Amino acid sequence: MSGYYNRKMTTEEAKRIDIREWQRNNDLQNGNSGELSWRNSRTKEITGSISFEVKTDCLVFSYRAKRHNDQHWQNYKVIAPLTYTSCNYGNSRVWFMCPRCSKRVAILYVNTQIACRTCQRLNYASQQKTKGMCQDQDRMNKIRQKLNWPLYQDVLFRTKPKGMHYKTFYHLVKEHDFYELSYWESFGATMPSLFAKLNDIKQSLKRAANK
Repeated sequence: MSGYYNRKMTTEEAKRIDIREWQRNNDLQNGNSGELSWRNSRTKEITGSISFEVKTDCLVFSYRAKRHNDQHWQNYKVIAPLTYTSCNYGNSRVWFMCPRCSKRVAILYVNTQIACRTCQRLNYASQQKTKGMCQDQDRMNKIRQKLNWPLYQDVLFRTKPKGMHYKTFYHLVKEHDFYELSYWESFGATMPSLFAKLNDIKQSLKRAANK
């Protein structure tokens, strides 16, 4: 059995720096400095920390990290430029410029480097669930093709193809059941977010009808 699909880290799991929180808390004063830290949500242990300093047009982050397959700590200094867009009533909104691709973003993610979601190759949790669900269904249907079973519907009769050894048949059935169970688990996990989106649409239509 090929086992689990390769899983990317999600934005919900990654260490993040949200510039909107800094602006709301008035933490973008020139010269402001300190340390950011992250804790494990279950054990409350610190899982990482970096130092920061606020400049007029950027944030400077300093930290130590290990590269993949490297046991030695290295010192890093990353400059994250800031940019502003106009809002209503003369206010402005601050954004990060990604240190790697220069894209305007509200959130940077911390790994060995500090960069945007795209550069860090992170998925949203909902994307991860949907991707996993589709991969499980594809693998399940490939096995069904080998067994001459119907695709995209319930299998009522689990017949063995003529000429296939029983050992091969039982192995494929076991693998099929693994991906089928994984598919339905992923499908169930997407339901809350789907219902939430449908409810948002319903409320929007209701407000529009009442105008």
